[in-house]
Amino acid sequence: MCMPALQCVDCQEAARRATTDPSKLIEDISNGKPDHQLLNSVAVLPSRRFKLSHSGLATTFIRYIVEGYQPTNIRPHKAFEQGPPLWSAPLKGLSNILATFPEMNPSKKDWVVIREIRAAYPQIMQAIWRDLHLLLPPGKAADTLRFETLIFLNNIMVTGGYKSEMHDETTLALVMHCWLNMSMDRERRRAAVRLVFDLLCGVSCDITSNVLDIVVRSVSLEAIIAKAKISLADTRLIDKALEEELKAIQVFCLVRRPWSSGLIGAGLHLDISYALQRQRNSAVDHTCDNAVIDMGGHVIKYLGGISDNSTACYTDLITKADFLSIVAHGLLQSFFEHFPSETLNQIHGIWFDVLQTLVANTKSCNCSTCTYVPSPAYLEACRIGLERVYVPTRDYLRTIDERLSSSHLQVWESLAFAAGVSETALRAKWISERKCCYPACSLPSTRKVKKCIGCEVVHYHGRECQKALVDFPVPKCLFPYADGLGFRDWKYHKGTCGHT
Repeated sequence: MCMPALQCVDCQEAARRATTDPSKLIEDISNGKPDHQLLNSVAVLPSRRFKLSHSGLATTFIRYIVEGYQPTNIRPHKAFEQGPPLWSAPLKGLSNILATFPEMNPSKKDWVVIREIRAAYPQIMQAIWRDLHLLLPPGKAADTLRFETLIFLNNIMVTGGYKSEMHDETTLALVMHCWLNMSMDRERRRAAVRLVFDLLCGVSCDITSNVLDIVVRSVSLEAIIAKAKISLADTRLIDKALEEELKAIQVFCLVRRPWSSGLIGAGLHLDISYALQRQRNSAVDHTCDNAVIDMGGHVIKYLGGISDNSTACYTDLITKADFLSIVAHGLLQSFFEHFPSETLNQIHGIWFDVLQTLVANTKSCNCSTCTYVPSPAYLEACRIGLERVYVPTRDYLRTIDERLSSSHLQVWESLAFAAGVSETALRAKWISERKCCYPACSLPSTRKVKKCIGCEVVHYHGRECQKALVDFPVPKCLFPYADGLGFRDWKYHKGTCGHT
């Protein structure tokens, strides 16, 4: 696709003709046998700059897409035996025209063109659908067609205010096929994931069960899950890219449907947790990191909500994906994100909600509507999962609680109490099992530990654990509440054995 900067010779010639003799240019384009290179060039010209938006070009582009045409001067294309599909160039032209109209309060002339495109929308979709086989292969050529299709759909939805009408089976199937087959090229992938979210959900999250059923029926749940798992496993997917991918996946978790259990059965909740772990360890932009971790929290909470057995879902997460370390990370990042606001005590973000759900799953219920007894496997998973995150997270929350009367500490302690976890019990366990006594130690358990030469009771991996700073999930230099918590374990043990 040529860029609006008019960098190629064909575009420069089209721009010259649009300036000197626009009527003759429109006539040559609209005669049913246009020069293919000229048609492509006019399609990407800045329409408003050359005053082509209301020139009748939209009518010509629609006619060419729906009825076809006989182009001349078609250059060979290595990806297509007979050249790209005939709708490609006029579809770019319609997208370009729509992009020139303001999103808010288009003029009366603009609305004439918008209504014309809306009226022809079903026929345009059918023309593209007939060439679906060209949108499915991997590679740059098919990626370009997918991208052009998505840009048109986005422009008519945003500028044309044409969203609910796009919930037909053809449009939904086209969008899903573009999402499923689009490469991980950042710009093009972004167009795919954004349209999936905006079309199916959008800002208001007003998605209907019927729309989701159409989507799943059009491409199969297995294909959706497979693509989501491949995308989430891609190591390039961090920060904004991961947030957008999670938004697209989120729409399939908002409403409980008969096929919802397939998402949990395929382990999608684990893939999301692994991706959040990668984000936590690889984040470049800490501001974006907050948004990504929060989005992941929303998706996991929705998955837990549509699961047939949410306790089993969370047991799986805690056991296989170190989920409680992510919960602690998200919990503390919510304070970091809002610092230095004076209303930190009012922060109850998504990870606080997830934590409350984890606590609720530890309590028995014998009310009239349900009978629930916490699973021993779940309580054991919480006990093991809290081992290395309980103490540092508790200490951090204590410093916040002293200043802001936060309720996070109370809920965190409730989970630990239900799981039978306390600092005293943990230290006794580490001593008896000859494990490193640094509460936040993340080194492999197979690594050798050394006995303290002062008391000959406790063990550490070395000075890096014995005199380590508390391992906070947010940069200590950016969060002053961490002051005074450094070398915590060294101070604790030095007072016990007297060794310096």
